[in-house]
Amino acid sequence: MVNNFFVGYLIGLGEYKDTQCGFKLFSRKAANKIVYNMHLTRWAFDVEMLYISKKLKIPTKEIMVNWREIEGSKLNIITASMSFFRDYFAIIIFYFTGFWRIN
Repeated sequence: MVNNFFVGYLIGLGEYKDTQCGFKLFSRKAANKIVYNMHLTRWAFDVEMLYISKKLKIPTKEIMVNWREIEGSKLNIITASMSFFRDYFAIIIFYFTGFWRIN
C-alpha cells in the first residue's frame, strides 16, 4: 500500500498495478534511449525505467505474470524497503528538481 502510494502518486506511475514483477521488453531503439538516461542501479531501477519511458512517450503495456513464492528467500524486508524508498526519493527529488534530466 505504501509502495503503491509512492510509485503511483508521488512518482506518477499509477497506471501500473505492479512495477517490479515481470519483464520489461523494449525495442533496441527504445532501450537505448531509456538506459542512456538511467541513474539507478539498485532495487528500484525498473521504476526509473518506467518513469523514463513514460516521459519519452514510449508506449508500454502491463501483462500479468504468474508468480509462485519460493521458501528460503534471503531478502531482508527492512533493508530492502529502505533501499526502495531511498531510490524513490531520488527519483522524486532529482527528476522533479531538474538535477537529473531526460534527453
